[in-house]
Order: sequence, then structure tokens, then C-alpha cells
Amino acid sequence: MTTANTDPVLLQRERIRKRVAWGKRIGYSLMLLSIIAVFVCVPTGWPTALVWVAMVSFTLSCIILPLPIIFGYAIKAAEREDRKMGLH
Repeated sequence: MTTANTDPVLLQRERIRKRVAWGKRIGYSLMLLSIIAVFVCVPTGWPTALVWVAMVSFTLSCIILPLPIIFGYAIKAAEREDRKMGLH
């Protein structure tokens, strides 16, 4: 077995990386949904349902996105630090 398969720190880091990817995918998808809803609202006279979709999806994206972004940068920093120390 290789070190990457047995090192608990690397395994935990990989689990976090997968969750970060899902969190970013969900958060950015909600952001895109919000943008599309606003662009559809403009020519259609701001229907209430589309305004709600835009507001809720934007709010959820603002709640969801910060943590995956921060953890993503943390993982990159940890890997950069490992390379500096010659660990991986």
C-alpha cells in the first residue's frame, strides 16, 4: 500500500476535498439559478414566483459557498506546506 492510501491525514484531506467540491457545485449552481431567474424576471415583469426563486437561491448560495471556498483554500495551503517540507 502507498502512503496516500494509509496516511489518515491524507485520507481525511481527500474526504474534505470531495465535500468541498460538492459544496462548491451546489453553491455555484444556486448562484447560477439566481442569475438566470433575474434575467428571466426583467422581460417578464418580475413575476412573484421568479422573484422568490431568485431571492431564495441567492440567499442559499451565500450561506453555502463560504465554507467550501475557505476549506478549499485550506487544503491547497496544506498541500503547499507539505511540498515545502518535502512530505509529498
